[in-house]
Amino acid sequence: MAEDHVISYYGFQHLPDDLLLKIFSNLPVADLARASYTCHHWFQVSLDDLLWKGLFYHHWHIAPSVPMAPGKHSWRQEFKRLYYYTPVLESENIGKHKDQVLHVSFSHNGQLFATCSKDGTVKVWTSSYPASLKYEHDMKEFTWKYTQFSNFNESDTLLLVSGVHFGNMSTSGEIAVFSLTQNFELQCRVINKPYDVFGTWYDDTHLLSGNLHWTRQLNSCSALWLNKASQSIESERESVVMRLFRFLNTNASSIRTIMISKNLTDTKVDNMAFNAGKPDQESVRSKSDIYGESQSVKVVENSVHSVTSQTGSRQDIGNQINGRIIYRPEYWEAAEVMNHSMECSLRPGGDRGSPSLCLLRQ
Repeated sequence: MAEDHVISYYGFQHLPDDLLLKIFSNLPVADLARASYTCHHWFQVSLDDLLWKGLFYHHWHIAPSVPMAPGKHSWRQEFKRLYYYTPVLESENIGKHKDQVLHVSFSHNGQLFATCSKDGTVKVWTSSYPASLKYEHDMKEFTWKYTQFSNFNESDTLLLVSGVHFGNMSTSGEIAVFSLTQNFELQCRVINKPYDVFGTWYDDTHLLSGNLHWTRQLNSCSALWLNKASQSIESERESVVMRLFRFLNTNASSIRTIMISKNLTDTKVDNMAFNAGKPDQESVRSKSDIYGESQSVKVVENSVHSVTSQTGSRQDIGNQINGRIIYRPEYWEAAEVMNHSMECSLRPGGDRGSPSLCLLRQ
């Protein structure tokens, strides 16, 4: 009678947490989910992250030495991700390529995906079931050996395709851009050396490519180029390509696989470009030149920095290129200081010993 009284008084709902965890760790996941609905206490214990860590390794037969995926913080959420969102059933087999598929990329809106293959073709498919072929192009007509990489731009209107040229000892590659709104029409071709730079989008209308120059034995120079995604130009003053960086390579090393990330500073600069028509303290800076004429420096929509005087005349500063290529304000301030210093030293009759002529009003 005494033992029955003890069991009825304490019951399973009054078991200590460590004992419940021991019991829960031996249950299948489905039974654990049912047990968690027994009471509030059991539900709270079933959320223990160490409990799900053990279940994670045991259920998926993963070695305990394998750490949690980068950027993840919950073993329970990782278990749910693999359990609910990992494909476990093959729904369709696409066999249109004649050789090994090297890369698959999806559009940002999820409606299309592109495949690159050793057969030298690039194909664009609709991602709806069943998948259907929408565009394709055989790049061997440009002496490509195979297509190795593809990437959709942010608006999903253009597709970047990277490939390798023929030749046993060749390291040359090429990047081609196709329009997804004009029946897959070729927009431009860009040299990419070595081919494993792959290339990437800088913004919606410009892409980055690489070039390699050997300077001496085991030493070389890698250059990153900014290219317009269309070879057609609207003005003779509009640049199609521009070199961004050069890197000195030693011990036969070189640049590989470039990527673009967008940080908070870039977002702030982009907002300055979009709001160029609205004068504010960041996008418009006033100054007086050595002749006393009031001028303003601002960022315009196509990101060409210009100087507009009271008379309405306009002078372009620096290299012009169509698209949102932004230089930080510090760059233009330093350039203005250098330009005015040179004007002060070269101006006829100017007093080179007077620093007041070369000061800019902040």
